[in-house]
Amino acid sequence: MDYSVDVVGDMVAGAASHYCFDHTPFGGIVIPTLRRAVSRTPKGAVLSGPTGVLLQMSDIKLIPNAPKEKNNDR
Repeated sequence: MDYSVDVVGDMVAGAASHYCFDHTPFGGIVIPTLRRAVSRTPKGAVLSGPTGVLLQMSDIKLIPNAPKEKNNDR
């Protein structure tokens, strides 16, 4: 997934590429448990550069038929 970032922390970023790895099934749904965002230039992603965001997920629990929030219009 490619996208543009306005501000990341104290620095202005620009274009980024988002990569998903380590796809693991949880309750029959496959979820990427490792995500990495890196800078992107007009020539493509800078994979050898620093990682802007690294997200590692574990202990994922899917709750089937979770109750929906009620609309409390007044």
